[in-house]
Amino acid sequence: MDYNPILLERIKSKLPRIINNKTAIPIGMEEVERYEKAKQIFEGMLAEKGGEKLVQGIFRLHDELTVEYRKDHVLACRKGCDYCCHQLVCCSAAEMGLIVNFFKNLPRERRRRISRGIKKKAWKFYGENKKVIEGSSRWEMLDNFLRSKLLGVPCIYLSKQGQCLIYPVRPIDCRVAKTESPCGDSRKIEGLPNEIRLFCDQIASDLIMEGEKEKFGEMEIAPLIGWPISQQFGSFFK
Repeated sequence: MDYNPILLERIKSKLPRIINNKTAIPIGMEEVERYEKAKQIFEGMLAEKGGEKLVQGIFRLHDELTVEYRKDHVLACRKGCDYCCHQLVCCSAAEMGLIVNFFKNLPRERRRRISRGIKKKAWKFYGENKKVIEGSSRWEMLDNFLRSKLLGVPCIYLSKQGQCLIYPVRPIDCRVAKTESPCGDSRKIEGLPNEIRLFCDQIASDLIMEGEKEKFGEMEIAPLIGWPISQQFGSFFK
């Protein structure tokens, strides 16, 4: 594919950047100009593709750019590795909508069996941590708690065989995960590997958040484990 190399450059610096009044991934001021240029290029490529809803279009373009990155860089990520599937993952309401639609297209009995298991796990986690979840007055407090609590815990969409049940519609949080360092045994997780973050990774995440705010008036972002028991999507997982 034709693309501008700036999209596959790594974000290196550590200063905070604010997007829509929300703190995003750290980025230095010297890189802001490059980020804005890369974002314009990404949006232009997205517009050229057309014919898809925003999130699906972002997923498809990001996947294509990731393939390009792999042509010149060796990543430790490989089929069968589920190390990064044992941590906190958040997604937008729009992304969760894609997951629900994906399940709706599965055979009825398989869909019901999987959705019931997912909801059971979600309620179990909520019940065990209800006091902290409901008592956290700030997202930063809850975020830190969930990151610690879910480190080493299999994603509710990860099968017993280590396969992602929603791989075609997995959230952008999952898609941007990549590392050059071997991850090790997911049954003995003590910490997460050093992830590589590219401009196209951050831009894809930001555009999904911005689209969410434009559609709903605010960014509806929640932990993946929480959506199945939410008011918005809980009725489907039964």
